[in-house]
Parts: sequence; C-alpha cells; structure tokens
Amino acid sequence: MAMRVLLWTDSDCFAGTERHCCDLADGLRQLGVEVSVGCREGSPLAQRVFAAGGAVELLDASRFPMASIGRVQELMRSGAVDVVHAHNGVTAFLSAIARRNSRRGALVVSQHFISPARVGRRGLKKWITNLVHKFTERYVDQWVAVSNAVRDAMLAREDTDSSKVKVVHNGVPPPDSSEPDREASRAMLSIGRDERLLLCVARLEPEKGHVTMLNALSMLQSERCAFRAVFLGGGSLRRSLEAQAQALGLSWRVEFLGQQENPNVWMRAADALVLSSPLEPFGLVLPEAMSRGVAVVAANAGGPQEIVGKDGGILFFPGDARDLARKLFGVLEDPESLREVAEKGRNRWASLFHSRAMAQKMADVYLTLMANGLRN
Repeated sequence: MAMRVLLWTDSDCFAGTERHCCDLADGLRQLGVEVSVGCREGSPLAQRVFAAGGAVELLDASRFPMASIGRVQELMRSGAVDVVHAHNGVTAFLSAIARRNSRRGALVVSQHFISPARVGRRGLKKWITNLVHKFTERYVDQWVAVSNAVRDAMLAREDTDSSKVKVVHNGVPPPDSSEPDREASRAMLSIGRDERLLLCVARLEPEKGHVTMLNALSMLQSERCAFRAVFLGGGSLRRSLEAQAQALGLSWRVEFLGQQENPNVWMRAADALVLSSPLEPFGLVLPEAMSRGVAVVAANAGGPQEIVGKDGGILFFPGDARDLARKLFGVLEDPESLREVAEKGRNRWASLFHSRAMAQKMADVYLTLMANGLRN
C-alpha cells in the first residue's frame, strides 16, 4: 500500500489520544503504510514512538506554530506526505493552513471528544474559536469521529456536513505475550486467590464519575459484599476522593495508587474493570480490558454503550450509584456469570475493536481521499 501518512498531535502527556496514535501507527505500518508521528521533542509520545522504532517528525505546535506549519506544508507540497491526520484542535488548525498553502495532499481530522474545549468558551474567545473552526472546516477533507456519540454531537453543533464525517471506532492490539497471567499478576500484587478485585483506570477528574463509583461501593459494603477496589490514575480530585472514601468508611477497601508504570498487570489481576464516566466519548480502557478477558462495567451512554453492546459487558444507568451497586453486586456474587461476560467481551473486542480492524478502516479512508484526487 504505497501511502505516506503523518499523524499529528501536540501534547505533553500520554493519555487516550496518544495511545490511539501509537496503536494506529503500528497498525498502519503492518499494512505497508509509511507512517510518521508528529509531536513535541521529548514528549511522552515521542519517547514511546522512538522506543518502538517508529518515525517521529518533531513539530512543536505550541511554541513554534509557524515553523510547524512550514514543515508540514513542505512535506505535503513535496509529496513526502500524502495525508496529514490531525488529532487535536491546534494541529487541525495548523494543518488546515498548510493544506491551503500546499494545494496538495489530504487532511483528515479525528474528533476524540463529545464536547471539545471550544464548546465551553464564551464571549470573545468563543467568537475567535468559532472563526478558527470555520476556517479549519473549509480545508478538512474528512472528519473521523471515534464513536457514533461523537459524530452525533458534531452534527448537532453543525460542525460539518454529515457527508464529511465517518465513524471509525478506536481499536487496541492484542495483549503482549510477555504479560503475566491472572494467577501470576495476583501473586505479584499480593492479591489473595479468592479476593474480589474491582479496578478503575481513569484520570481523577470530575467527568470520570468517581464519586458515583464510591457511592456505589459504599452501598456494596452495606450489603456485606466483600471486595477490594483499586483506582489507577492521577488528577485534581485525588485528595477529595480519598476524603470521600474515608467519610464513607471505605478506606480499608479502597486504594488510590496514582499513575502506574504497568497498569496491565492490575488489569490482568482484576475480576472486573469499572468505567463510571457518565458520558465517555469512547473509553479506550474498555477494549483494553476486554482483550485480556476481563469483564467490564460501564455507563450506558456514549462510546461505552457502543463498545459493550448487548452482551460484551455490563451497563448501568449513567450517574446512578444504586444501579451501579446492583450491577456490581451481581458481578461479585456470581463468578460463573462473570466469566461468561468476560468471554463474550473478549470475542466482541476481537471482532470489532482490534487495532487491525481500526487501521484497515482508517487506511480505507485515506485511500478513498487519494482516489478522489485530493493529493493533487
């Protein structure tokens, strides 16, 4: 597949979007696509791509926007890049300028959020960002939404025409064969063989719904249901959530462990992974758990609703701690049913949310644009 693609995002962290870029780059390379990842020098994303032996294009959209535009414009004009695929608002805008000036190549932009940052702006900032979006929209050849929920929100805001939006669900690769299995993971983490472990992997921020989960755990405890809950991830709410856990009498059952070097060991050891966000645009951690044969519990809204489907996991009413507690109680009290849910989830990941399928669908988007003559 003779095609050259630049994936571009500008961030100084490594979260869902950055993991997605790594997985997409790997999947495209396996299809024979020549891929480079545009990112800041020294960023976590650059380090991950370098470590994996991938190609990095050093672009600093925040500090050196004009130089970044010039470099991307040069890559497009010379034919060194056929498609620029931007993954956040800043890189989308700068790519649009480069696309306009180069008059060559195609521009694809992924929307990873149901409500991007510009939606909440007011006054002059809102007016400026709306102008920026209108300019960007003129030069975007294809928008990609990571879920139907994201696409529907884009169309409701009239961000673009429906003909320019395609849904390509995120996908994750199979677990590394070197990962320890459940028994070995539990031994490494000093978790008892019969101990029931609930895992939550999410930033400790308001939109992730941790308060709902803690209230549900309190209800479980009142039903004398034995469990241990571990929260992985950092964020601004850590102290307040720890205080809430203490006030609910959960301190001896709940642990906040912050960022972990290898969260997959915890995932392997868990009985279930819980994502309590009331409206998640996708929820990459869900297919990551499903691929490892771990049952997932998530809110029945947004991306998780699409990922879990009818039988790929367990869904609860968003923001409803009582419903979540009821669903978790069923998970913990019926191990056989839990195993069945986990197996169905793994099958659903393999058929719908494997990184190979994601890469092929994205490559088809690129090829369609090129076939339509947008590289000239």
